[in-house]
Amino acid sequence: MGSCFSCCNLITIHVVLKLPHGQKGLIYHNGAFEPMESVQNWVQSLYSSGWTGWAAYNDETTVTNKKTKGHCKGVVTWNTSKIGWLIHSVPHFPTEITSTSISPILPSELIYGQSFVYLEMPYSKERLETILKQIEWMDANLFLQTNMPIPPSYFSVTEIKKMIISSTITHYSKPSHHIMDIYGEHLCELDKSTWYVETWRRGSTIKTVTPNLHDVKTLGWFAVNYKESQDHSKWAVSKHHVWIGDLNRMESQMKRGGGGVVIRDAAMVKAFRGLIIN
Repeated sequence: MGSCFSCCNLITIHVVLKLPHGQKGLIYHNGAFEPMESVQNWVQSLYSSGWTGWAAYNDETTVTNKKTKGHCKGVVTWNTSKIGWLIHSVPHFPTEITSTSISPILPSELIYGQSFVYLEMPYSKERLETILKQIEWMDANLFLQTNMPIPPSYFSVTEIKKMIISSTITHYSKPSHHIMDIYGEHLCELDKSTWYVETWRRGSTIKTVTPNLHDVKTLGWFAVNYKESQDHSKWAVSKHHVWIGDLNRMESQMKRGGGGVVIRDAAMVKAFRGLIIN
């Protein structure tokens, strides 16, 4: 089941990877990754547009004691002209949002690598409500809500919901009651070429062998090399697609809600594959 908004091409996308140990990162631009001095400054720049409504969700936050079964992190913002949707991997972020600012990433969360994808699109009531339904379906821990509409929920069946954002970008949402490896059982079926998966892997590893899936162990960009154990990012790349999302490839995560975006972009695929050492 899915909703389609691909009729409009006015979608902008920013993809950023924070490198371990500090604020420096990589931003995808014109077919390649380029160095970024401060991921912190980039995040701040997204929230100076005069937003009138917002909703943050994060499975790790001190702002609320509420817990849900979702393992997903993001911020949705909107006004009468546009919607912004940031999907990220940073725990304890944000702690505050205003119409023109957002709290900084905490110093403790700058130790590991992190992933970010920011989508900006024209506002429509239906589009905003569908985004919020996708988030709710992941059992997300919503907080810091301002002027948030309450859309009708999806019909409760065990399936992955999708939202077609453009002809090349689709968001997928897995509920916690759908117990599965979203990488091996969903992405590898969606695109049967080989997927290279970079996620935080702790605890019990997934024992099922998926022939067209390989877990990334080491990454590099010019003189900067780092291991998956230093990286809290959640992304994957195949022959035709890039995935940036919420879930880690671990057995315990099969019982968590989460999702991500699949992007079809040949140059972006090449850029991501170029980061993989083994």
